Amino acid sequence: MASSGTLFTHHYVQAPTCGSSRYALLTGTYGDPGNNALFKRAKRNPPSPVSMPEWFRTHGFKQSP
Repeated sequence: MASSGTLFTHHYVQAPTCGSSRYALLTGTYGDPGNNALFKRAKRNPPSPVSMPEWFRTHGFKQSP
């Protein structure tokens, strides 16, 4: 998998907090600027577009034990 992957040499974040940066990375959209961005997203209905972890799950990828 590593040989067919992409190497990212620069990484830019939306805000200097891990929650909002993680939200942007996992959903491809901007979230709340605070650290609780993922929790706020989880409360919204209907859900946002498919997140990166959900895409991997639906395409057969599984978490290692």
